Amino acid sequence: MSWKIREVKTKSGKIAIQIFKIKQRKRVDFTHIGSGSTELEMQDLRNQAYNWIEKQNEGQPRLFKVKENEIDTYFKHYKYLGFSYSYFYEFLNKVILKFNLNKHLNKLQLDLIISQILEPSSKRQNLINLEQYFGIKYNLNYLYKLLSKFDLKLKESIEKEIIEIAKSEYGFDFTFVLYDVTTLYFESFKSDDFKKPGFSKDNKHNQPQVVIGLMVTQEGFPVHYDVFKGNTFEGNTFLPIILDFKKQNNITSLTVVADSAMISKQNIKELTDNGINYIIGARLANLKKEDIELIDKGIKRKDGEIIKFNNLIIDYKEKRYTKDLKELEKQIEKAKKYENITTTKNTKLKFLKKR
Repeated sequence: MSWKIREVKTKSGKIAIQIFKIKQRKRVDFTHIGSGSTELEMQDLRNQAYNWIEKQNEGQPRLFKVKENEIDTYFKHYKYLGFSYSYFYEFLNKVILKFNLNKHLNKLQLDLIISQILEPSSKRQNLINLEQYFGIKYNLNYLYKLLSKFDLKLKESIEKEIIEIAKSEYGFDFTFVLYDVTTLYFESFKSDDFKKPGFSKDNKHNQPQVVIGLMVTQEGFPVHYDVFKGNTFEGNTFLPIILDFKKQNNITSLTVVADSAMISKQNIKELTDNGINYIIGARLANLKKEDIELIDKGIKRKDGEIIKFNNLIIDYKEKRYTKDLKELEKQIEKAKKYENITTTKNTKLKFLKKR
């Protein structure tokens, strides 16, 4: 959005100079420069407005050199029309051709991908951005009509092309992948069988969403994904995607890296039964007390120190230790305040247990 200047007549008869932006067809971010009644005052206010805008543009110089006392004349002769991300569009089109996506998607779908990469937005806003940034215009009704004819085999076809790129450009051999989950919410409060409220990573807990599980190479290049109902626990997405990927590509040896949300006895058993190696972040607090005490005795209090305990690799971080200790001391102090309180029917103590 670019800054614009407008002149508004006030009740006192003067003319006010204001600066604003247009967002969703509304004027926003108003800045009042001042009011004037003579042509000399108005010219001075316009100059102030132009200089203010120039500062907001991070000091970007004007296209033509102009003296300070000629600013008003300068802007009467030249008008800002906008800009175009021509190189950005050309570059991503080259990438699309490299990935052979043009074999599976039509021109509008490819342009929507480019628009989403530039500025993630709604379908309607994508069309506005395509016209504003690239000079490409589509009809909204045509977009909705196109989406209603979605190819059910499109995901499978594109994944094959993507994996070929991963193999040729990154030497991907299916032996090592990383997995994580995110959520995508909808600007609606109406759920259906698939779009459901759940744990939202965007803090949109009242709005329906879907859960996305994504698998990438060690360089972060995506090779496989799937979509789940919005109320799916992320740990329950782990096995279906891993096993499906292994089966589709006839993989014999695979190591997957994931965070602690994916860990459970059932998941670990399934991974082991299917011959899949795993590296999963774990919380020591979930271990038995005896095991924690053994680890505590075995590890040195030195930043970067590492020990092995059964199938765990444990490292010591001074910064994390300091943070956890501070949080623990807070909880202890909080518990001490309740220690001598006599409980009644109206008193409820949380997480306090005398030994």
